[in-house]
Amino acid sequence: MKRCNDEVIAVIKVSHSKAKIRRPKSYPDKFLGIDSYLAHQSRYQRPVLIVTESPHIEEFNVRNLRDFYSNTIVEARPVNGVTGMNILLHLAGLLEAANVFPCDGYYPVIVMNALQEQCSQGDRDTGKYRTRNFIRLWGS
Repeated sequence: MKRCNDEVIAVIKVSHSKAKIRRPKSYPDKFLGIDSYLAHQSRYQRPVLIVTESPHIEEFNVRNLRDFYSNTIVEARPVNGVTGMNILLHLAGLLEAANVFPCDGYYPVIVMNALQEQCSQGDRDTGKYRTRNFIRLWGS
């Protein structure tokens, strides 16, 4: 099955209790995986983690994407579509209203799939494979 690794999809800047979110500058053509975050984590506050179910069709709709750290070709990115846009539009405001940021700084937003494998196997009829594969893979 195809896999979709965890990625830093945005950074929330908090200043005087106000939060603004932005994509990393290199986002259009670079994949910022966990190794990139770990190499530079001392520059940031604790990350905001978002756990999603498993990658769907849009996550594999990428072209000319390379890993920021290794420069290898990447064939998927999490929340690559409407979900990712909704995160950009709403996450910072929701977290600001909930008053979850303990101090000013930069908070990476990391998206991870509960299962990195594409459980639907790319079939639009999600009832065909998704649930069976999800249950089969969940234990590991």
